[in-house]
Formats: sequence, structure tokens, C-alpha cells
Amino acid sequence: MKIGFFTDTYQPNIDGIVRSIDLYREALEKLGHEVYIFAPKVSFFTREQKDPANRIYRFNSVKSIIVPNYPLAIPFSFQHYYHFLKLKLDIIHSHTPFTLGALGNITGRIENKPVIMTYHTYYSEYIRHYFLKGKILTPKMTMRYCTFVTNQADIVISPSEKFQKVMRDEGVKKEIAVLPTGVKLEDFADVKKGYFRRRYFLGNKKILLFVGRLAHEKNVQFLLQMMMHLQRQRPDVVLAIVGDGIYKKDLIALTRSLKIQQQVVFTGWLRGKKLSYAYADADCFVFASKTDTQGLVLLEACAQGLPVVMLADNGLTNAVQEGKNGFVVGVEDPRIFSRKVYEVLADENRYRDFSSASRHMAAQYSIDAQARQLVAIYEKALAAKLAAKKQPPDRGDWGGEF
Repeated sequence: MKIGFFTDTYQPNIDGIVRSIDLYREALEKLGHEVYIFAPKVSFFTREQKDPANRIYRFNSVKSIIVPNYPLAIPFSFQHYYHFLKLKLDIIHSHTPFTLGALGNITGRIENKPVIMTYHTYYSEYIRHYFLKGKILTPKMTMRYCTFVTNQADIVISPSEKFQKVMRDEGVKKEIAVLPTGVKLEDFADVKKGYFRRRYFLGNKKILLFVGRLAHEKNVQFLLQMMMHLQRQRPDVVLAIVGDGIYKKDLIALTRSLKIQQQVVFTGWLRGKKLSYAYADADCFVFASKTDTQGLVLLEACAQGLPVVMLADNGLTNAVQEGKNGFVVGVEDPRIFSRKVYEVLADENRYRDFSSASRHMAAQYSIDAQARQLVAIYEKALAAKLAAKKQPPDRGDWGGEF
């Protein structure tokens, strides 16, 4: 099959959507399919020019005033429209609901091709942290728009069962398939320990690890508050924060005000082997975001055999099961969270059980297996589209009101 990924965020940005796109692209191409990516142009970024398959198409973009550092693509290009016709895509897969995601939906309707929409992000919650804190572009407006666009797809993909319910509550009426993004298990096999500790002079300290964008909605400030309480009982514990973002300076300032500078390490973004080394040397993964739809980093941590302590979140996957491979803290209280982290580190027998259970959990989510399920969704959509061609088109169904 020829598959078009339409996305409003792609490299050089680093986030869950980009990671999911790259993982699925590689896995689908291993299965013999062709994946073409349509994304915003970033003027200083040219990595795709080295792409041997030449399957990445960039649209001109402008700076977004809504979400900083995420360019807004201009979805008009006669050159790319020519490519749409020439490529003869079999599947349109939109990964975002904004300009290019919406263009994917329109392209699918014009070309009479199946449209798949993955709802990666809890946009109506995210908007509370951007563009005047959601006072102009409100969460309700964002929810209605995203629901409207999503309802144009033939099949919608939710990264978790929990978020499937959120989508239904927000008004998504189309068929929803639950398909978490998988992980490359081989990236976490036989990774040598010690590099990360040496690189950041951590010695024999116990390492708590967080990986993700440093944005307010990721709730990293909660983890810092937790460390203030934990270091009183376990001064040998450090929190390694792997990532970057617009909130980094504020977080660094918070470590100073909480007087935990010696217990926190900011590494910036780590990729490839360097990220694997971080997972390998960590002792526990901590996660406090309440706006994620899956939390791919949770599966990556589990693949390395890490116990996880996280805040309960209705949008997340079941990768972490209470009392089996970690703790899911139902109250947003840094003291309670710190006690759960302390329990993980204090009991060696429980730690081994949690670690084994995490590896077992991650083994169920290999990216190769998830890609085969994605192909099955594509084939189902293609079969339905073929059957629909034998029926008179319903030109009035635009999936609901906006």
C-alpha cells in the first residue's frame, strides 16, 4: 500500500506524535508498504534531504502564536497537489486535526480514499496552557473543532481504551479502534549500564527518570515538589529530567527555590543510544502528566524493566498496573507520591517483581505487532470504501455539526 501521513508536527520537533510517526513509518516499510509524510517546513532543518526514499514533503509554514515552537503549515501547494495525484495514495492517515490533518481529510474525500485519523493529543486540555491560557481559544471551542474534524475520518484510532471513552464523551461518532503505539523492543535489549551515570557524575545514586517535553502541561513541577519531600528520607536519590522546552528555565528556577539543585539533573534531549543508556541506568520512572493520551515513554520505561510511579490519568494506557509493575497515585499530593517512590526503592523483592512485570507488559506492545494491527485497520477501511463505491454517495454527511 501507499500510505500518506499528514501531520502538523514533525522533525525537528520531538514529541509523542513525531515518535509515533517515525516508529510506524519504519515498521510499515519493513512490511513492504510505502509511507509518505506531509509536514510543515522548518527553515533550518534539512535532515529529510538525506532521506533515500525521498518520501517527505514539506509545506511552507509560519510561526504559530497558539503553541510556541510549533510552526503552522500553509496547506496550499500546487506542487504537492500534483504529488497527491501522481502518488495515487491508497490510504490517508491524518495524525493531527489542524491545517495538514484537515488537508488529509479533504484529500481523502476528493480522491475517494479511506481516511484514518489518530487522535494523539488531548487538545482541549492542552489549550489551557497556551494562547492566553485558553481564555480566547477556549477548551470547549477546541474540543468542538477537533471533534468535527475527527468525525470526517472513516476510522478513528485512539492510543488507549481510556482515551476512547474521552473521545466518545466529546462527541466522536465514528468507529474508534484502540491501538497504542508500540516500542522497538530491540532498542532496550542488552543495553550496557554505566554510561549515563558516568556522563552525569551520578555515581551509585538511585536515579528517578522523567523523559518528555518541558511544558507546563507535563506537570514536571509536581515531580520537583515530590523530590523536595523524598530527599529528606533518601538523600541518595536524584531526578534525571531528559527533555527540553519552553518551561525549562522556570523548572530550573523552581529547583533553586526548593533547594534541590543537587538532587536534579537536566540533560536536554537525548536520542537513540544515549536515551537507551538513560533508561538502562535508571532505577524508577516517574510521570505526572494528566493530559497525555498514551505516554509512549511509559512503555519505553517498561521495556527496560523499570518500575513506574505515576499520577492517575484517564487518558493513559494500561501499561502501568497498580501494585504489579508500579504505583498509580490517585491524589495529586507530592508527599503521597514520594512515599510510593520510597516504597519502590526500599523493597528489593518488590522491585524485582515490578521490574519483571514491566518487561512482560512491554513485550505485548512491540511496534512490529502494532504495525500489523494498523495494516488490518487500513485493509478494513479499504474494503469498506470499495463496498461504498457500489452505493450512491451521501454527500450530506459531514460527520456532525460544528
